[in-house]
Amino acid sequence: MIASSTGKKPYNPRLLREFGLLKMSEHDTTEEENLRIVKSAIEAHNAHDVSHAVAYEAESIVHYSPAHPKGVKGRESVISAMTADFVAFADIQFKVDRMIGEGDSVSVHGVLTGTNTGPFLTEKSRTVKASNRQIQIPQAYFYRLNGGKIVETHEFWDTRRLMAQLGFLRKNVFRAFFFVALGLILIVANALIFYKSDVLLQLPGLLAGIAEIVLGTRWLGKSLLVLSRTA
Repeated sequence: MIASSTGKKPYNPRLLREFGLLKMSEHDTTEEENLRIVKSAIEAHNAHDVSHAVAYEAESIVHYSPAHPKGVKGRESVISAMTADFVAFADIQFKVDRMIGEGDSVSVHGVLTGTNTGPFLTEKSRTVKASNRQIQIPQAYFYRLNGGKIVETHEFWDTRRLMAQLGFLRKNVFRAFFFVALGLILIVANALIFYKSDVLLQLPGLLAGIAEIVLGTRWLGKSLLVLSRTA
């Protein structure tokens, strides 16, 4: 027995240990339940079962992603995004590499794979045709749960890697070459047409050509840099 500081009631070390174990057990149970919920939600996503997947989420869920850094709220937004993904990638799957639960949070790391066989909605809300290319994108998710429901999700992945794997950056390279060539043509044409004219008449065409070359060169440089990092 251990005497209390007041000397009124002794404390039993066994009871203290049992109380500590009881608290730890409840904490561990909550974490295990949160892990089970997130695991089930991912399995529903991989089965392309939208209604089942969102059933694990709160009505007021807030979802943050590279496409929506300020977050979008509500199940309807999640349903819309998930449905669009299934249309764009009919075989989309998320393979979990690591899942960790701590308190009311669950972190998940894995790889998203799929083939772009349907129209794809870009970050700028522009729909592009299917590229029929395969993607393999490392992703990280951080979930916050409350009362057995997912109330907040943070999604992280490299948008440049996705664009590169879909072939969009290569298209940007060709467009960049086009602008550079157009700029050179403008400069040459301007010189041929106004070579005997006043310098002020030559200036607009010259500036337009230089602007096209500068824009094309910058676009080309950025696209090639991203391609080199995502190769």
